[in-house]
Amino acid sequence: MRKKIMTILGALLLSLAGTAQNAEKTIDKLKVFIDCSSTWCDMTFIRTEINIVDFMLDRIAADVHLLVTDQSTGSGGSKYQLIFFGQNTFKNQKDTFHFNTDPNATDFERRDMLIKYMKLGLASYVAKTNAAKDAVINFKRTETGEDNKDSATSTTKDPWNYWVFRVGVNGNLSADEVYKSSSLSFNLSANRVTEELKTGFEIYAGKNKTAFQLDNGNGTQEKITIKNDDYTVQHFLVKSLGPHWSYGYEAVVSRSTFSNNKRRALLRTGVEYAVFPYKEVNTKFFTVSYTMDIRRNNYFDTTLYEKNKETLFGHAIETNLSFNQK
Repeated sequence: MRKKIMTILGALLLSLAGTAQNAEKTIDKLKVFIDCSSTWCDMTFIRTEINIVDFMLDRIAADVHLLVTDQSTGSGGSKYQLIFFGQNTFKNQKDTFHFNTDPNATDFERRDMLIKYMKLGLASYVAKTNAAKDAVINFKRTETGEDNKDSATSTTKDPWNYWVFRVGVNGNLSADEVYKSSSLSFNLSANRVTEELKTGFEIYAGKNKTAFQLDNGNGTQEKITIKNDDYTVQHFLVKSLGPHWSYGYEAVVSRSTFSNNKRRALLRTGVEYAVFPYKEVNTKFFTVSYTMDIRRNNYFDTTLYEKNKETLFGHAIETNLSFNQK
């Protein structure tokens, strides 16, 4: 009996020793698979800036699966999400990073910001490899002000209270001996986006003029001029009712000679339910919305249905589904 117990204890000790050796065993170089299928990544630049890891084409063979997604913000910038899925040796590790880019940021600035957060996320994985001894670490804070205030304690107040204003003017002119075309447009918008509310206003005005000469066949030419005008005033508001519900409305008044709309007024309202919380929009998005609207149309010319003006009612159910996961 004693001999049997000693045999069992010996087997247990050998097992524990083997487990300890496996736990202490580290990999030489981290293998990383980057998934940028829903956004753009400069892989050549990434490989140049992060050369302490091996980049894989096979997701299964990688030690870390990095999923990069982004979505536009109301201010005109982008919100990025980086999810680091540990695999193989790191199968129980998962990290998530978020950052926003400025609306006026260049492609190079967005690229540098993405590289910065990739390095931050990969650091904890590289630290557990033999390549860690060759890593270069820089913990210097970026200076953003002359007084060098501590960013962790200072508070930045937005003087515009989250409002973003845009003004645009576009023009075009082309002509030859028998043809001339010109266009001029102006747009002004104001948008405000917070976690609880999204609202905005927009004004658009555009004029197009085309003139050309046609030969009548009797030696004379006829000049034909076509003018099109477009005007639009729009306002919208979306209010969050929590992680799953939101409601909103949209009001539009417009005029378009090309579309035969002398005056068109639209009022639409609706509700939306998100199966997944809105905060998970970068990885999974499933919404069901219901809208109702009323339209009042006044026409320049009588329509095919013998209408000079009419009031229309409508409603719709819409679903949106998107998954972007490992």
